[in-house]
Amino acid sequence: MRLAELLPDHFIPRSHADLRVFGVTDDSREVRFGFIFCALPLASGNSVQFCAQAAARGAQVVIVLEGTPDEAVGLSEFEKAKVLVLRHPKVQSLYAQLVSRFHPGRPAILAAVTGTNGKSSTVSFIRDLWTHAGYQACSLGTLGLRSTGALHTNVEISLTTFDAKSTQLITSSLASQVSHLALEASSHGLDQDRLDGLDFDVAVFTNLTQDHLDYHHTMDAYFASKLLLFTERLKRKGTAVVNADD
Repeated sequence: MRLAELLPDHFIPRSHADLRVFGVTDDSREVRFGFIFCALPLASGNSVQFCAQAAARGAQVVIVLEGTPDEAVGLSEFEKAKVLVLRHPKVQSLYAQLVSRFHPGRPAILAAVTGTNGKSSTVSFIRDLWTHAGYQACSLGTLGLRSTGALHTNVEISLTTFDAKSTQLITSSLASQVSHLALEASSHGLDQDRLDGLDFDVAVFTNLTQDHLDYHHTMDAYFASKLLLFTERLKRKGTAVVNADD
């Protein structure tokens, strides 16, 4: 794919518009020649420290957070001549969107459920209702990737909402197998843009109770993260399911 097909014109130098790109990753160990490496902010620190390793493995483009100084990127003068360094205000979101371009397949209908409690149960109920209605359906979240009565993935289940690459790989691989997918959308996953690149036909809100304040700090911030599912990820003509009496 040409770089100009992946990134907006105003974001890249015209001289690099025809640069061929063969993949994208946020893990410097996975970089191959012609890859884009996105240095994501991490809980343990900014992965900008791995830019030099990515360049050494053949990355042609490195994307870092806006405001990152050259010295923090850590490229040698020789590497600077070979590698295009771009800065973006929302690297996590951009990364998810780039991954979606390389893995574009999707089930026909996508539903996402957010809320403090009940996400796993709700995506399971939705999956079973779809199955009983005659659709090929799966659910994805804390319990893994499941159809009614069966587990279908050996992906390590450590997060309610998987990282951007795992999510895109799973949804893409399901495109030819199932027509309907319901997944859990955690506040962490939404806040960290892991679902960017996916647009949902249905968004469901279960509830909001006190939790995860070690991460969000306030209930308002916690709620704002969940609200992103409806303001950013729900299709314009999608369906929002909310208990109006709550």
